[in-house]
Amino acid sequence: MKVNRAILSGFILLVSILSGCGFGGFTDNPNNDAASANQSKTDTDTKITGVVAKGLFKDGTVRVYALNTDGTETLLRTSRINAFGNYSSRISAFKTSTTGSYNGIYLIKATGSYLDESTGSVLTIDEGNPLRAVIANPSGIFTASVTPLTELAARKVLALQQGGKSLASTDVTAANALVSEMFRVDIIGTKPVEPDQTPAGIKADTGQGQRDYTLALAAISQMAKADAGALAGTLNALSGDIADGAMSVESAGAFQAALTAFLGSDKNATGITSINNTNLANAGGTTKTIKIATSAKEGANALIRGITVTLVLPPGVTLRANFVTSKEKKEPLSAVVTLPSTMSTNTQFQSAYSPPASGARGMITISLGNAYGFTAGEFLTIKCDVAPGAVLATSDFTIYRNPDNPDDPKNFQAVDGNGALFPPEMLSAEIMPE
Repeated sequence: MKVNRAILSGFILLVSILSGCGFGGFTDNPNNDAASANQSKTDTDTKITGVVAKGLFKDGTVRVYALNTDGTETLLRTSRINAFGNYSSRISAFKTSTTGSYNGIYLIKATGSYLDESTGSVLTIDEGNPLRAVIANPSGIFTASVTPLTELAARKVLALQQGGKSLASTDVTAANALVSEMFRVDIIGTKPVEPDQTPAGIKADTGQGQRDYTLALAAISQMAKADAGALAGTLNALSGDIADGAMSVESAGAFQAALTAFLGSDKNATGITSINNTNLANAGGTTKTIKIATSAKEGANALIRGITVTLVLPPGVTLRANFVTSKEKKEPLSAVVTLPSTMSTNTQFQSAYSPPASGARGMITISLGNAYGFTAGEFLTIKCDVAPGAVLATSDFTIYRNPDNPDDPKNFQAVDGNGALFPPEMLSAEIMPE
């Protein structure tokens, strides 16, 4: 047991040193942070910038419209798409406040040609069926991708308006969030790349969100190929799911099968060959939130200074993680493991996720510590991705216990302020009931 105590105590020292370090995020979204930091202090125009992809467009046009309350559209700006799919539209002449923000809803339409991922053919998106994206109240320099996934969200927003609803920014945010959650990627703020390993494609420093977005678009291309190359038919089928607010098991299965087929094809030049090295394995499924708490027995009055606990996932359940690293254990994205508001802000934690493989269940080990200590109770929340159509109870998840090896580092352990281990009969970890 001395080894475990040293590991846990060492972690507490480590997190105190690393207290300023962050962990991975859900997206590669630069909307209002990094991009705005590069903006001139005297430049208060609204500037919408991003990429158009189905794969990346090679040329074309982006038109930015004000989406009016009566359903009409007012053209604000027309911009060209360059050879790498990038566009930039400055809305300076139409700003309505000194901050440079247009206070309303934007409809972005893109047309042009692109290299289709699954066939290698050059295809065209024409004026009759543009790719669209809808955003609300952007300001400064704002990133907005335009892709088949933003098209799905745009259809949901426009259907509300056509049904007689006066659109609000919350309608736009909700539609974009819905599709983002279905496909496990921020559809507006993340920029997809070329589905290869060229300078415009997937490189060592390409973020997980960009990789997943790029592969999601390739899967849609593969679905269209199976449907006689009809992108419109594929989007119509998926938009029916979006209208209902949940992807059907059939559509989710078709998407996953298409992605698997693309990854195994000779058209795949991404270097990624398994769906399990993406966050798309459970795209279209639901999520399950698991809360873990310590249960103190009589006499356990000391403050807890550090905890290590491992959650074992049911078959088919995954966690969103950073698969860029070649390490066997992955780092979950930042929204996956969180601390409740009752935990002190001085509490630091680290996570190691072992994805399911070869029939083995996935599991995640979390170590957390606080130099000032904390009391027993809820201390951890984990957001899990559930396969489409699956219905799970909290009882399907378990806390890892290896009674045959008390020194197994994945076993639950907790130390007090003196670094002494709490006996298991005094303090234990439990999954909170629903």
